[in-house]
Amino acid sequence: MNEARTHDRERFYISLFVSEAIRPAIWAILAFNQEIVKTKTVVSEAMLGEIRLQWWRETLDSITNGAPREHPVAQALHADVQNFVQVRPVLDEIIDTWSDDFNGTVRVSIESLEKHARGTSGALNEAILLLQKDSATDPELEVARHIGALWGLTGTLRGLPNELSNPDSSWQALSDNGATKRLEELVDDLLGNVEAGISDVESCLSRPTSPKAKLATGLLPLVRLDVRSARRAGGSIQELAKYQPGNMRKLVSLAAHFLLR
Repeated sequence: MNEARTHDRERFYISLFVSEAIRPAIWAILAFNQEIVKTKTVVSEAMLGEIRLQWWRETLDSITNGAPREHPVAQALHADVQNFVQVRPVLDEIIDTWSDDFNGTVRVSIESLEKHARGTSGALNEAILLLQKDSATDPELEVARHIGALWGLTGTLRGLPNELSNPDSSWQALSDNGATKRLEELVDDLLGNVEAGISDVESCLSRPTSPKAKLATGLLPLVRLDVRSARRAGGSIQELAKYQPGNMRKLVSLAAHFLLR
């Protein structure tokens, strides 16, 4: 629980609005995701990153085989994710997507950013929906992945100031040598695609009422908040943090989503 609350606060908030029975499983999935995500910060070389990711692939094997490794996250996945075999392929996809990132196959473009978001944040959202007792349909899983990907894209925007301060970031090529305009255009295009994605979801969904539907779409109000904040920043990358919604505003938006009918 502490890992989720510290490193994925928004999804932790969402877990507080769903059935208490599946909260530990959600927290275990979020803790696993954090172990994969932080690979970029705890290793300095691509080879070491791939070794760490391979260790997690083998750890998932150990859970599937009923003999989880002595790691707190592995133990939590084994104990709390009752349908682990069903969720496992999505967790593998998260690892593989981050592996592509380490291998240098991800470039800064709308297409690559959207693909990465679907395979990471989108896949994570799908995995969480799979934890529901009632089996999710393919359309429901696709909605969950789509909204998770939108959240991943707004997360890219939130993280841009840090990326641009990192000399090793692939974003540097868009901010060096007078390429600032190109960077601003990319950010504007990214925002436009997220807004279009929100419209796509809203056009095919009525207001969700079932617990499963609300979980699938739980990140949507937060995506809306992020887009509005980014637009208020007027396209200024450095101003993005200034307009980010606070935790209370996020909680109010989530409460309206989950509790109002």
